[in-house]
Amino acid sequence: MSIFVCKKSFAILKNTTQRTITLADLSKSANISKSECSRCFKLSLNTTPYKYLTEYRLSMAAQLLKTTREPVGNIAASVGFRQMSHFGKCFKEKTVYSPKAYREVENNL
Repeated sequence: MSIFVCKKSFAILKNTTQRTITLADLSKSANISKSECSRCFKLSLNTTPYKYLTEYRLSMAAQLLKTTREPVGNIAASVGFRQMSHFGKCFKEKTVYSPKAYREVENNL
């Protein structure tokens, strides 16, 4: 698989914060099979497309929590999380803080 196809897949994921994207959607847009798409992510980033997208969305959320006063629920929705509870769980797994606590800690530094 070429680096170009992998980069195209990454770009597609980064532009999908507002909608759900499936592995089938991603592989179709890159003109590769679902298994090839998964293999590309595993070889290039040592992760799955879903985990990559989740990490990307959590990073975007962390930046917004640090730099805006937007409500946490709005931030979660703006980066692509449909359920606030899922966002909170994922965020805490990544940072050890709830989104609200993360904002407080980051703003006190």
